[in-house]
Amino acid sequence: MISPRLTAVLVSRTGLRESGPVLENLLGQTLARDLEVILVAPRGIVSVGDLAGFGGFESIRLLELERVVNRGEAAAHGLLLARAPFASPRENHSFPSPDALERVIQDWHPDDAAVAPTVRSANPETRRSLAMYLAAYGPAAAPADPAPRDTLPHHNAIFRSDLLREIGDRLPELMSDENRLHAELQRRGFRLRLRPDAVIWHVNEARWSRAVTDPFMLGLAFGASRGVQWPLAKRLLGALGAPIIAVLRLKGLVQLGRRAEDTRHRIWWLAPMLGLTALMAALGEAWGYLRPGTPIPDHVEAHEFHLRGRLAGVLPASPWLRDIVARLPADLE
Repeated sequence: MISPRLTAVLVSRTGLRESGPVLENLLGQTLARDLEVILVAPRGIVSVGDLAGFGGFESIRLLELERVVNRGEAAAHGLLLARAPFASPRENHSFPSPDALERVIQDWHPDDAAVAPTVRSANPETRRSLAMYLAAYGPAAAPADPAPRDTLPHHNAIFRSDLLREIGDRLPELMSDENRLHAELQRRGFRLRLRPDAVIWHVNEARWSRAVTDPFMLGLAFGASRGVQWPLAKRLLGALGAPIIAVLRLKGLVQLGRRAEDTRHRIWWLAPMLGLTALMAALGEAWGYLRPGTPIPDHVEAHEFHLRGRLAGVLPASPWLRDIVARLPADLE
């Protein structure tokens, strides 16, 4: 029996209504015939019969959970069931180029725990979307450095399945904050890296509400995780250093923006939004130092299942993305 080369795990809250575009994208991958797909969804939302129209994969199956709140935790349950030697969580607003997934699993080194594609912005029309792109994916932006790194773009990397199975029951917890998963894999002596010639197109948040709150939450997650390791005095100093943190974060964003292919030619146009992004991230980080171990509220995860809403009413320039949005059910964000 021929085994799949890669397992893709897609988490959905509303079933094929929101997951259809990603499944179509996966069918267009050069390794589609060697791809096992696991759709994770709340019980009763999808039936096995609903998947019959996606017969171009090595296999496609349904994993039902009682509820889906955190996409990382939900994806972990599917990743642990992977039959392929490599497994990857997929997003409903992230679209690999046709050969991207195949390129990532080629020439895999024994020391690699995970490899990810380079990330490009699928909706670079607004300052807000580009600032969010740099804040979340700037270190993985094209042109990418293939050298080993400390972290990879969340929910877009491909992992060795056997290493995930070794982690076992702890994987849902670690997948809820992939930085912790990356750190765990490196502690075990493995490395993380990018594949510069593989590209994934990510739809970034352009809504004002998210452009303000998401950097705060990113900073909060960083500060709360770091603060667990620090004594009280050091945490207070970290919180008081918020103005310095903001300046350093802005400097980092500008450096990333000058290098990234999607932003290098309009960095000064983007600068005011980068300043706001850096400020909100610094405030979130300071709050995280004061509240170590604070989890990200469940409701924050909701936008990770949105696609149309991320565009904030701005028509994307890319015809392929316009077509995807036009075919989405009208009531879906």
